[in-house]
Amino acid sequence: MNSKQQDELTQWLSNKNYNFYVTTTFKNKLSDETINRKMEHFSNHYLIEELFWVREYTTDRKPHIHMVIKTNKILKSYNKLPKLLKDWGNTDFRLFEKSKSTRCISYLNKEYHHQNSLWGIK
Repeated sequence: MNSKQQDELTQWLSNKNYNFYVTTTFKNKLSDETINRKMEHFSNHYLIEELFWVREYTTDRKPHIHMVIKTNKILKSYNKLPKLLKDWGNTDFRLFEKSKSTRCISYLNKEYHHQNSLWGIK
């Protein structure tokens, strides 16, 4: 993805009304196939209306996921969704700050230009 496409995607995603910003670092090294399967399953949860995620790696090569989530049941999602991720590893689940939207989405998009990038959108 070139820089112009990345900027356009950032602007498009920044205009969405996400409710949560989540970072999950997996306990173990996982294949791309396994990560895709886990993210597909998670994104299909009935509380999730929209989701954008990107994978990067920690210094010890463990997968590290950043995601933004839109839901129409904020309190229920805040109580339920982190529990679904607890077995994956260390998870930081917080409310999304609209005032930081462009900067946050831009941070997620930084992985797009890499040849082996892994990401998804719902």
